[in-house]
Amino acid sequence: MNMRNAGTLLMRKMFSAVLGLTILVSVNHGHASDAESRLIVPEPYRKFTLYTQEFGGLKPKVLVVFHGFASAMPNGAFKRLRKAVSEHYSVLGFNYDYFDHDANLAVFNQAWENVLKHHEVTFAGSSLGGFWANFYAQIFDVKRILLVNPVIEPHAQLQQFIGPVYVEKRGIELVVTQADIDTYEGLTSPSGGGVRRLILLTRDDKVIDHKRTVDHFTEEDDTLLIFDKGGHTLDLNEPRFRDPIIKFFIQD
Repeated sequence: MNMRNAGTLLMRKMFSAVLGLTILVSVNHGHASDAESRLIVPEPYRKFTLYTQEFGGLKPKVLVVFHGFASAMPNGAFKRLRKAVSEHYSVLGFNYDYFDHDANLAVFNQAWENVLKHHEVTFAGSSLGGFWANFYAQIFDVKRILLVNPVIEPHAQLQQFIGPVYVEKRGIELVVTQADIDTYEGLTSPSGGGVRRLILLTRDDKVIDHKRTVDHFTEEDDTLLIFDKGGHTLDLNEPRFRDPIIKFFIQD
């Protein structure tokens, strides 16, 4: 399936579900708008929410971070990115469901229409979150994204997780089936599209083959930084990772 067609199909499916979906909050955001108070919550790990650690309204620039498979917000990438760029950006974490793609997109579209489209938005994601950050960038016309060891072909690359998977942050054990993985069939990470990407990869990643990513992202606007060591989950506090991220988000 063509990537743009896949995105369009998901958008069409979204409208059948969006009327039945709401995002609940239980916090007063001070001077934040009513829409922000309804859509953005400080409760960690809960599906179908945008997680925040700040109050008083969003800055003009917003960074939305997508977690990886079997993770949730706030994860390490969220915390380290927020530490690096919070002077300039409000940082939000999208807590999505790993397999209910229609509901995810319906929730995010609601957040976009009510809150995010009024800001300068950038996306970031690691592993499976890198796939979704890149996918959503095409749908919502986001022009700058950070990808950390991103999944490129989720239907193939998630096969390794079939079976029991414990999600520590949400306190649940999933039993991942082939039918779950098949929800990704036909979806491939987009390339091009006028999106400027900073992509961090490591050669010792045991989850994602970095060579597939290198072969996939070949556009002029794609900047790939490949490190010998770092594993799959990078410590973005390390200067070798942090410094190019700050340059990409703030100095460029």
